[in-house]
Amino acid sequence: MRDAVIKILSVEEEGRRRVEASRSEAEAVLAGADQEAKAILDRSRAAARAEAETIRRETAERAEREREALLSEARKRAEEIRRVEPGRRERLAGLLLRELLKPAP
Repeated sequence: MRDAVIKILSVEEEGRRRVEASRSEAEAVLAGADQEAKAILDRSRAAARAEAETIRRETAERAEREREALLSEARKRAEEIRRVEPGRRERLAGLLLRELLKPAP
């Protein structure tokens, strides 16, 4: 009988050790998963920041090109008006002002 009790206690102790080992292994797996998830999140955030910066830079460059094109066109038109004889220049300036001051449709 004594041997049976010792055997039962031994089996119970082995069961407790296995449960504890399983619990430790599960915690290690969860910790690893947490670290991997954090790394993935960090990489995703960095990629999103890089993409946003690229979009911002491209938008700024496009706006600058459009600004330069508008300025160039305005300079050309101003030069054309300057070259027109004085009487026509005044009429053209008046027409231009009326067009500019016309309410938007």
